[in-house]
Amino acid sequence: MEQLWELELNVPGSIKRLVPIKSFDMTVYDSHRNVLWNKVNLKPSAGLTLEKIVFPTGTTGEITISIHNIKSALQDVPDSVDFAAKVP
Repeated sequence: MEQLWELELNVPGSIKRLVPIKSFDMTVYDSHRNVLWNKVNLKPSAGLTLEKIVFPTGTTGEITISIHNIKSALQDVPDSVDFAAKVP
């Protein structure tokens, strides 16, 4: 007889409500907070559109990708998030 297992995880801190987004700004900084790339008023594309970013010649090391001035379709409270990355 096959035994079935049911696993239920309850992690309230990791459950996030999805919110429709009207627009956002995105900036990429080098490790000295110099702007390498910037675009404003980007429209969300559900991950279906690629954005080509060309860094200045010789760019290596730590960078920060900042998505900021996030405007929700439900509220007028701007939000932001930063991601750390490394250019080989």
